[in-house]
Amino acid sequence: MNSRRLILVILAFSNYCNGFSTVSDSFLSRVSSTTMINHSNLKQQTSPALRARNRDRYRDTSFAQTLQRSSNTHTSISSHTNSHNHLSKKEEHILSLSYKVSSMTYVTQIIMAFLKSGFKPISANSIGSPVLAAYLTWNLSNKENIREQDVSSKIMNGVLIIYSSLCLSVTAIIPKFNDRLIQLYCITALSTFILSAKGYSRGLPHTGIKGIIQETKALMPRIRNANFYARPRNVSTVFYLICMATVILLKMEQIIPILLDPAMRSPMILAFKMSNLAKLSVLGGSLVTLRDAANEGLLGQTRFRILNIFASYVFGAYTLGTSVSTMKLAILMISALSCLGNSIFASSNKK
Repeated sequence: MNSRRLILVILAFSNYCNGFSTVSDSFLSRVSSTTMINHSNLKQQTSPALRARNRDRYRDTSFAQTLQRSSNTHTSISSHTNSHNHLSKKEEHILSLSYKVSSMTYVTQIIMAFLKSGFKPISANSIGSPVLAAYLTWNLSNKENIREQDVSSKIMNGVLIIYSSLCLSVTAIIPKFNDRLIQLYCITALSTFILSAKGYSRGLPHTGIKGIIQETKALMPRIRNANFYARPRNVSTVFYLICMATVILLKMEQIIPILLDPAMRSPMILAFKMSNLAKLSVLGGSLVTLRDAANEGLLGQTRFRILNIFASYVFGAYTLGTSVSTMKLAILMISALSCLGNSIFASSNKK
């Protein structure tokens, strides 16, 4: 009713300004009397239930409009993120070349390790993590994988982020930085961290940490199904469950002495333990990648067969570089043979 009165006032003022005051007066008197009658009738006819329904209808309409505005905002944000995720051919080429360069730096790191220590069993063990990192970065350099942004590639990038972070923590602990191998170790870790972060979330640096969180949320269902506590789906995943249990035991072997014995917290010993944790982390992450591929029926693809071979090598070389008990040796050999068996006998259900 207030809106009707406002309209009447506006009409009256407009007519007065245009010189139609007489017509306006007669019109206003008729409309005013009609409005008073309608107002009195409306008070008599309108029930409390009808007024309640009108209020509910108004609230529903307002809520729907709010949802529509929220949906439009979310759509604009999503389209903005997708526009950043899309890479041009030039950007794909640069990213692919960067992965290849990173892989070559790991190969250089392997060569320098052999030149420094010689071809000894301990050297075969120490190069385990650079071998895996070199293959992961080389596999990620494939332009088709870059273009498709498949889940396996995202998991590999996530593994490299964790591995390079631990490597950087090792370089922060080491007291002397004058060794060329350690300098290369630091440079490779830093470049890998930046590169794998870009590969993990294409929107960087525009999307920032929100983009990484969104990518991780989308990836978590697949990771949960491929982790240690997930129920095995086939024979291959049972083998990976054994391998993951072995990695967890080896990690505990590195962590528990640091927590219990203060003598183990000297910089060099701590750096050695952290280096082993970095190796076990890239190995464990590779096993998650392989188990996810087994869940999806992709384990027969060439890239996963090769990754199985390298994982088998790391398990086998671990027995050469450290003193192990008979039980530990048996567990390591079973894990090595499990990865090797999956490399040979696994089949792919998807092309």
